[in-house]
Parts: sequence; C-alpha cells; structure tokens
Amino acid sequence: MGRVILYPSYGDLSAVPSVDYSALYEVRVNGNPLEILCLEDNITAGGEKRSALTDVKHAHFGMFAFEDTAVNIEVRFNRPITGAVVRPLSYGIRPVIREDRLTFTVTEPDKYLSVEINGWTEPLFLFCEQPETEVPSPDDETVTWFGPGVHTLNDDIEKPFQPENGHTLYLAPGAFVNGSVDVSYRKHVKILGRGILNGSIWKKNAFRCALAAYGAEDLLVDGPTFMGHPAGTTGTHGEDYIFRHFKVVAFGENTDGINMTKNIQVSDVFLFCNDDRLRLQDGCNGARIQRCVVWNVRNGNTFVEDRGMLPTKDIEYRDIDIIHNEIPFDGAADERFSGNINFKYLEAPCAISNLRFYNVRMEQNNGYAIEIDLNNRYPWYRLDPPYEQGIVRDLLFSNVTCAPGMTTVFKGLDEKYGIEGVYLNNVSVNGAPAHNLDEANASVNDFARSIHFNRAMLALKEPDYNGIYDTGDILTLEAGAYDFPQPPDRVTFLVDGKAVGNSAEPFRFSWTAVRGEHRLQAVTTVDGEEYRSCEMTVYIGDNLLVNPDFEDEDISMWVHAEGKPLDRRGDGEPAHPKSGKYYLHAPQREYTYETVRQDVTAALRERGPGRYAIEGAATAYYAWTGLHVGLRIRDDAGEHTYKSNGTSYFAYWGPTCNYKILDVEWTGELKEAVFYLSTTDETSSGQMHPNPSVMWDTYIDDCHLNYLG
Repeated sequence: MGRVILYPSYGDLSAVPSVDYSALYEVRVNGNPLEILCLEDNITAGGEKRSALTDVKHAHFGMFAFEDTAVNIEVRFNRPITGAVVRPLSYGIRPVIREDRLTFTVTEPDKYLSVEINGWTEPLFLFCEQPETEVPSPDDETVTWFGPGVHTLNDDIEKPFQPENGHTLYLAPGAFVNGSVDVSYRKHVKILGRGILNGSIWKKNAFRCALAAYGAEDLLVDGPTFMGHPAGTTGTHGEDYIFRHFKVVAFGENTDGINMTKNIQVSDVFLFCNDDRLRLQDGCNGARIQRCVVWNVRNGNTFVEDRGMLPTKDIEYRDIDIIHNEIPFDGAADERFSGNINFKYLEAPCAISNLRFYNVRMEQNNGYAIEIDLNNRYPWYRLDPPYEQGIVRDLLFSNVTCAPGMTTVFKGLDEKYGIEGVYLNNVSVNGAPAHNLDEANASVNDFARSIHFNRAMLALKEPDYNGIYDTGDILTLEAGAYDFPQPPDRVTFLVDGKAVGNSAEPFRFSWTAVRGEHRLQAVTTVDGEEYRSCEMTVYIGDNLLVNPDFEDEDISMWVHAEGKPLDRRGDGEPAHPKSGKYYLHAPQREYTYETVRQDVTAALRERGPGRYAIEGAATAYYAWTGLHVGLRIRDDAGEHTYKSNGTSYFAYWGPTCNYKILDVEWTGELKEAVFYLSTTDETSSGQMHPNPSVMWDTYIDDCHLNYLG
C-alpha cells in the first residue's frame, strides 16, 4: 500500500529575514495542500543591496515524501500562465495547463523538480523524496534533536555548532533551524532529517559556511536542505563522506555546493547556488557522484578542478542534469570559467587522471560544454615564481548530451604538460552522437593527444602519477576497464615496458618498488584489439631521513627552527594523521618561516651527487599555510639551496608537489646538508591566500628525501 507524507508546518517565519511563505504559488499533492517557502536574494555588500548574480528574483520550494504510489501535483499560479516547463527534461514530465494552474504526475520518489512558469525568474522547486529511513531517538544523549518550528542552533548565533565525535544532529521534517555546523577534525558525525538549516540571518557576503568539514572522517549528511547561507554552503576536505537527499538553495556569490573529497559518495542531490556545484577538490580519490540536479547561478562551474595540488583520480559522475547555466558566454574562453565541465588555471602540477562522466545532460547553451585547458591564463592564479603545470590523463565522456551549438575544448600547455587519452562515447552536441572532432564542435591543440570516439578506455587507478615512494614499498598496480561490452579477461601490468604481472578483475597486482624512475602501464586485448592505458611515471628511492613519518617515539633528530620543543601528536590531537598513527607538532615561530629541519650531511656524503626527490606534508589546522621543502647544502663554493616552490593549504594535509625531483651536486667537500620545511608559499598577490607566509603552529607528516640514483 502506497503512502504520501506531508511534513508538519514550519510555523511563524515573521522573524526570519528574507524568508516567507510563497504568495505566488499554491501547491496540492493528491489534493492536500503543501507548504511552499520563498527565499529572496538576501546578499548585501557594504550594507547595501548587492547587484543580483542571477535573473531569479525569488526561489520558491516545498518538499514531501512518498513511496509505492504515484502522486498527482497541482500548481496554482497567481498570475495568468502563458507557458510552463518542468525540469529536468530527462524526467519526461509534461504539465497540463488549465487557466491559472497546471497539473502533472510524479511516478517515483527522489525526483527534484524545477517548475518554471512564464520563464524561469520565479522557479518553484519541488523535492519529491522517499521517506526517511534513519530517525534517531530524541532521548539519545548523542543526538541533538530539533522538531517542527523555528529554532536557533547555537546560543551564540555567530558561532557554529560543533558536535563531538559520534554525534548526530537531527532536523525533523518541519524544523527550521538558524545557524551553521562545524565538524572539522571530527569522526563519525551524522546530520540527518528533512528539516532546513537556514543562513539568511546573515545578509552580508562574509564567509558564513553552512557546513565546515575540514579534516573530518566518516561524515553522513542525509536529508536536510541548506538554505540562504551567504557563502561556503559546504567547506569539505576529508575522507569517507556521504551526502544523499541533500538540497541547497542559496544566492551568495561563493555559496558552492559540495566539494568532492577522498572516497566521497554523493547521490540524489539538488543544487541551486553560486560558484562550484560538484567541485573536484584536489586530492579527491575514489569519489562517486550520481543523480544530481544542478542550477548554475552566475559564478563558477558544475565540475571544476582549478587549484589542484594533489593527485585527483578515479572519479565517476553519473546521471547529472544541468538544468540552467547562467554564466554568460562572450567568446572569451581563456578569461573565465564556462560553468559546466571545466579544468584550467591550475595553481600547481596536479595530475588529473581516470575521470568518467556518464549520462550528463546540459539543457542550456552558454558556450562551452567541456573545457580542459592547461594554459593557465587567468591572472588571479598567477604565482611568483611560476609553478609547474598539471597533466590530464584518461578522461571518459559517455552519453553526454549538450545543448545545440555548445563547444568542446582540449588544450595542453606543451609536450610535458598536456592532455592524453580522451574518450568521447555517444557525445551529442547537435542532436546526434559525434564521430569526430568537427561533429563534436571541438577545438584541440597539438598537446592534446589520443582523442578517441566510441572506444573503450583502459586506465590506471593506482598508484599516483608522479608519486614519490620508498624503495621496497609494496605498490598496488590497479587498472579500470570502462565502456567495454564485457570486462577484459585479464589485464597485464608493465614496468618500463616489461610485463611484471597480470590479473583478472578487479585488475590489481602487487609490485615491490625498486629504486629509480619508472614508467607504468596497463594493457589488455579484447576481441583481437589491444587497449593500453596512458603511461604513469613514479619516482622510487632510498629515504635518507630518520623517522620521516614520526611513528618512532624518538624525534631528537628533528629540530625546531627557533629551538622550541617539538612533540608528536596522535589521532584527533587536534588533527588526524596523514598516515600511520602519529605526526609532528612544530610550535609557532616568530622570526623565521622555517618550521623544522634534519641534518642529512652523512647520508648525502654516503650517496654522493645524483638525483633526489623531496616532499613533505603539512597543515596549519584552521589557518592558511604555505609549504615548501628544501635541501640546503654548504660546500667549498658556499651555500646552495634546492627546493620546491611553495603551495598553500587550508585545514587539511597536503604535500609539496612541484619541482620535487632534484639533480643535486656540490663543489669540493660537502660540509653540511640540511633537509627543512618552510611555510612560505611565495604567491605574488595574496589575492587567493590572505596569509601566504603565516607562522602558525604547524603539523607535519610523511617527509621524503629519497635518493633515486
């Protein structure tokens, strides 16, 4: 027997800024009235109403649940109706118009609708979901429970609610809760329920993040609607996050949607917001995103990787509807984002690999459907000194439908920093699948290679492109086979062109790392045709540092730059280790950017001049920090420094990643050699990083000074 669940009333909203019940729409579900809220553009600048970043004047929305039945929806509009459409178009819903109302049927739950009458400046969003499956007890001491009505999440509204490890925040249907949540560095937190977390109480365009989740682990967000926050709807950078039945309705310039992070799982999501909707955060690995409806307001992109510093790999998007893209198209491809699938302006040499886009539908032509451009021309990302560029390998676009006339761009920088292995399978631009670059409206330069149409893709998943590993590490070589009619029987793994092993599905083989620079590749044959992945380079050497990951109790070989005591920290003190059980805490410095160092004179004398790899990882907890690692040597000719350029991090572990392979030499006697970490990131303008040379307490892990030979 089917059922329909209409939620309790939110109650009196008269004291809530910028939110009221809709005077434009009346909605009935199976004949019963549904409460419809109305959010106006609430963002100001300098205390004055700011120019709108969207043509939408108000966002109207309501929600309900149902199962095992179809529901009939009647929408009454208080103005004459001249036309109407229900998006996403892929749902196939065609409303019937009768005078001042329209009707239609929804046959299954987890549908997120945009009902647009007489254009789309006053849209009605209907969230038609399945019933809740996880409702905690209000008597549970580990649960903060809000029932129907208007509430304040924290006594001090200026401060976010910070739950402890293992805590649950429950927003019941009908709950309207003002505030924000910070779960950074927490574990096993849940945010549940079909209520609303509201941020319209803050009107100014300051950073009022609805959910901060930096460095957290095992976060579940299931059901709520985040509404009206001026910026940063979700600030996420951690691992093992789940977002489902999640909705965002917000006008702020940098409201964002969900920033993808390690092993994140996203499903059944609606996003009406500015800036980055389903953004690839650098270091994202193993993300799976499906069944999302997106409205791009006039800033940012749906899919973007623009500030990458860490490897981004093995990402899969499925069933994504981009129903509107308000970013204007003016033909200036090199000067701004396009709003759809966009990778460019990379800050640092991240390696982007093995990304798959299935069943992506773009309903509005604003210019570029896919833009992968490594030429880094946008001025606010200019760094001094300049960074190495990124690489892009193995991109699959399968069943992607673009609005007529949209353009595709693939442009590498040069022979070293290019794009390789692009697969366009059933990609439709002008109403029919493209079979070549012309039919795909594609612009390609000489540094975008191996672009295929309607062909299966074999791609490496593990280890990391340009990764640094220690001699003797057991590396997992893993491949993925995509768009094959049937998976290959076996995949063979090559190291420097020679087979080292093979595997049936899941196509995984363990290899003992040997010193040197190595090229890895996967290869298979199906129906007599050979398929090869792109080649991956890894750097393997003898780590000359003592206690490089701080797992040993004795840390006396590490020295604070100003002689302050160092200490090891464990899980949750305050961060979680990047790997292992421990990391190093370096107290704040006053006179130098350098954090810690280790004398490596004897180790270098033993190995002699040659190729070395350097790397380190750090975080400053809640502050921006720069980071570079270096090798400072003193010989008969004086003092010389070999170092990586700096990179910037906020609140989450990240390693240095550029200019890390060094040809080290010295003149005459090597008198001293020191490995060190410094917190200056050497950005030129400070526009993106307000404190590029901070000297906060710094947390350090996973250091490498590897001799390659």
